[in-house]
Amino acid sequence: VAPFGPNGELGLAEVRTPHIGGIVGFYRMGGDPLNLVAQLDGVTSHPVFSRDLDMGLAGDLDGDGQPELVVFAQPFREVVALRRTEERLLGGRPLAVKQWTT
Repeated sequence: VAPFGPNGELGLAEVRTPHIGGIVGFYRMGGDPLNLVAQLDGVTSHPVFSRDLDMGLAGDLDGDGQPELVVFAQPFREVVALRRTEERLLGGRPLAVKQWTT
């Protein structure tokens, strides 16, 4: 939960099916039920068989006042920062993951 909305509205981000297509969904909060407002496939929140299931990170990485969601691109060789706009999700340049050990 972070102010992921284009105008700073609180939103929820989750990675569904992290090992089968890996879809990140952004949901608008406020009211019942949550409303899916943007999604993107090809990401994951953790490697297969990892016990660390909360490897996503949210923060204002570029100093524009809006948080980005940092997740791994499948197949777990790069990380990517995602930012929600009114129309879509924007992804920055993927950064290579040098080595991973569990």
